[in-house]
Amino acid sequence: MALSVRPERTRHPRCTLLGFSFQTLLCLCLFLGIGTRSSVLRAQDADAAPGPLAADPFAVDDAPPAAADKPVEAAPLALPADDNAGVGKIAAEDNEAAGDGAAAPPVQQAPPAYLVRLPIPITDNADNRFRAIVKRLLAKTPPGQQRPVLVIRFETGKSPDGRGTDFHRANGLAEFLTSDALNGVKTVAYIPKTIKGHAVLVAMACQQIVMDPKAEIGDAGIDDNAVALRKSAYLHFAKSEKTIPPALALGMLDKEATVIRAVTAAGTEYVLADELDALRKDRNVQTTEPISPRPGLFTGQRARMELGFVSYTASDVAGVAKALGLPESALTEDPSLERDWQPIQIELSGVIDEKMVHSVMRMIDSRAIKGSDNFICLKINSSGGDAANTTRLANYLAALDSSQIRTVAYIPQECTGLATVVAMACDEVIAAPNATIGGIGDVALEEGEVATARHVMRNSICKEKARSWSLPVALFDAKLKVWRYTHKDSSLTEYWSDEEYKEQPDQTVWQKGALFQDGTHALQVTGLRAEELGLVRQTVDSFQELRTMYSLGNDPTLVEPSMVDNFLRFLASDGVSLFLLLIGGAAVYAELQVPGVGLGGIIAFICFLLYFWAKFFEGTAGALEILLFVSGVGCLVIEIFVLPGIGVFGFAGGLMVVASLVLASQTFVIPHSDYELRQMRNSTMVVGGAAVGMIAIIGLLRRYLPHAPMFNRMMLAPPSAEEIEEMDNRESLVNFHHLLGKQGIAVTKLVPSGKANFGDDWIDVVSNGGFIDRGDPIVVVEVQGNRVVVGPVKS
Repeated sequence: MALSVRPERTRHPRCTLLGFSFQTLLCLCLFLGIGTRSSVLRAQDADAAPGPLAADPFAVDDAPPAAADKPVEAAPLALPADDNAGVGKIAAEDNEAAGDGAAAPPVQQAPPAYLVRLPIPITDNADNRFRAIVKRLLAKTPPGQQRPVLVIRFETGKSPDGRGTDFHRANGLAEFLTSDALNGVKTVAYIPKTIKGHAVLVAMACQQIVMDPKAEIGDAGIDDNAVALRKSAYLHFAKSEKTIPPALALGMLDKEATVIRAVTAAGTEYVLADELDALRKDRNVQTTEPISPRPGLFTGQRARMELGFVSYTASDVAGVAKALGLPESALTEDPSLERDWQPIQIELSGVIDEKMVHSVMRMIDSRAIKGSDNFICLKINSSGGDAANTTRLANYLAALDSSQIRTVAYIPQECTGLATVVAMACDEVIAAPNATIGGIGDVALEEGEVATARHVMRNSICKEKARSWSLPVALFDAKLKVWRYTHKDSSLTEYWSDEEYKEQPDQTVWQKGALFQDGTHALQVTGLRAEELGLVRQTVDSFQELRTMYSLGNDPTLVEPSMVDNFLRFLASDGVSLFLLLIGGAAVYAELQVPGVGLGGIIAFICFLLYFWAKFFEGTAGALEILLFVSGVGCLVIEIFVLPGIGVFGFAGGLMVVASLVLASQTFVIPHSDYELRQMRNSTMVVGGAAVGMIAIIGLLRRYLPHAPMFNRMMLAPPSAEEIEEMDNRESLVNFHHLLGKQGIAVTKLVPSGKANFGDDWIDVVSNGGFIDRGDPIVVVEVQGNRVVVGPVKS
């Protein structure tokens, strides 16, 4: 506060109304000048308005007040010259007083704030890890400085309601949060998703509660059979912290408890049903209303507006920061506080295709999900990929339980095109200062692909990671317009499209500024600029600095594809796939030429098994393709061996086999983009090339294999021209003249017709007279077309 000068009025003892000495005139002038200056200072002191951070909303009760003549000075922060810089930063405003240029009163600096995750349910060693993190955090606060604001994010992961918390661990953690070790620390429970069970006790031990409007809190005794024994602990923390009224706390714990809201002359009070009569004796109870449901389970909106034990509602961390009057960048986790990382490193280089995506997913499955590794550093140096593959990998990364597995994208050089979707799907993004982020990559994107990636980024990734979506989408969407918005009551800055601005619940407190992205090209920034815009958490000069930042110790293990992975990728390549189909088809033909199961059948089985095995592990073949192939082969077998000549089974079987082979090389059924059309063209060319090659091989087999040594027994030689002509003559319906005069044996009784055998010929004959018994010798006496007349041989 400015100090007012109070001059003392002096009167010269010899001063009279008739004259003044020279000294008296000087004193009078000095008096008038000082008095005028004092009044000006007092006027400025009265008119000066406090700065936006003049009052510290988080000052603790036992903190000593600042001396009147020694105000606390805020660190000078200057607004960047670039109108587009400074997302999430607090810039000092120019509050120079009007008039003679006197400076505005100094502003008290906001306390440091930290965000710490608490995995829910609290089991195993989660409480001890949380304590260790908080203790390390407090140890970083220098003596004499303001104690920090501790925002505890209740991280339920993929659990629908976080039930299953051990009571004793929750009670111990609540004792820790209210202990002298955290004296002066502002504890805030942030509940983004529904929590049930004894995790409610930990939230109750915090000084403030911030919830998502749709999240729920309550039903604390859902998985405890000893609710009666827990009541004393809930009453203790409810009365000591006064965050939740004791009656409501018991109502959330015990489903048998009935909570009554009583309106009295002194205000609204919450009591249990059996305490209502005692309240009526002490106060004039005007109305009463039971609180439902039982046990108590309340949304953030109801707890804020109706019940009053939730201080603010916020849908993401940025909203929590705004509600607490902090810059968004203040609520970031300090990964160096967690020292039990088991890290691995996976590289994404070049164009992101289905082979790379499936390989990365398989490595994460084996090392993190099924293994013990819990820190994945995804080193990205990619120019993008198509929407199908990048969004598939991004959705996979975003779906990982961040309370169990931490994913960090590290960009040392380049992350352009839709590779940015993969990076933003990680929990945190770290980049080199001069790295290139965003812009059109090497893979040209169609409008449909951009729309697909935009939908995934907006509705899946950014929602899961609690980020604004306009700037991340602008990194690959050239048509999106983004504006700069400034908070009216602070210097917080955000960058939103018109659509995202309309989604904000507090639109009236944001002032629309200059156009940041004009919708003519995709946003491309350096790592430093991305840090200013809030797209990356921090920039590092080397991977060594990243290791130090996360306290990783030794270099994370570089996980590379195994020998099996490399062999499968080799088998799944277009050239090898064509070769397998070609050999498999030719082997099937060779198998059909010999009776039984031979070498051809075994070769065909191995070729098609390797083809589908490689495609399955590559992620392009699944149950549909395998079922189509097996069904198609079954139809072909029916056509060849059971119902030959019908044609329907043969056509349907061949179509299903071809379709299965094509679909096994791609992740889609119907193409929707140029990339997918190119992929289908390549798949069809592989299958078509195999069919052409198979026809050529079959021709060679028919010509040369029957005459080759050792192999001539596997396949019969085709008949010669003379043999074919002779067979045609013999099979003609009217040409049996070669039998005239030939003797044979009656195979059946001729009464008068039957069958007879003439060497290799078995034909129908007619007796020329009486009956001839079976086995009697006969002779052909007449041939008329296909009618052969025989008679007995005369002795």
